[in-house]
Amino acid sequence: MRFLFLLPLFFLTACSSVDSLYSEPELPAQPQENVETQTSETTSQSMPKSEVDRQYLDLVTKLRVLPSYEDVVKLKELYVHTQYYQPFIGVEVELSKSVKKQLDNKQWDACIATSKQLLKSNYLSLNGHYFFMACAVETKQGKLAAYHKQILNYLLDDLWNSGDGLSPQSAIKAISGAEIDSFLHIAGLSVLSKSLMEYYGKSFEKIQVQQMEDGKQFELFFDVSVAWENGFKHVSPL
Repeated sequence: MRFLFLLPLFFLTACSSVDSLYSEPELPAQPQENVETQTSETTSQSMPKSEVDRQYLDLVTKLRVLPSYEDVVKLKELYVHTQYYQPFIGVEVELSKSVKKQLDNKQWDACIATSKQLLKSNYLSLNGHYFFMACAVETKQGKLAAYHKQILNYLLDDLWNSGDGLSPQSAIKAISGAEIDSFLHIAGLSVLSKSLMEYYGKSFEKIQVQQMEDGKQFELFFDVSVAWENGFKHVSPL
């Protein structure tokens, strides 16, 4: 079950390479001549943290040059094992509030600058790519908008490919609450209630939602186990 996405901007033509459109990198990447990142959940867990971080940054660099769905999936697998992964205490929520206000107030340049900050903290941020795309359209930067539209579509595809969300057995796999909130907003769904539940040793968010278009209400389930398993590893004790 997929919902009507309220994204008229998605009809932009995608481009395959936008590396030259950036005046400065969005992440302190450490590029290599040939980036061949081979990863899985198991290998990411067993690698030294510095190596996971390096592969993550290298793959971001590769995605800037040649976006692909497969590399977006690999990046997500790596990200949850990096030092950058902070699903509970990161800056994404506050930056998302700021960039939304900037978009509403038609502050296009500020919107793009804040979107860059979002992507610097998390290159998988749905809001980062969505607002970058929207404000790039308004500033007539078509190629840049098309690039972020393409990455956004890959991220949304990965969420949908993980499950339809209609039961715990077919829950959508999410890596943070910010990702869930962005996904619901983009899907045209408003949140009526949320609750955390356990099911066969996994953690889920059960969310009662309402379609903005027709008012239909239903439940969606998100598997957030990875956030609870990995989200506190980089938090220093008080």
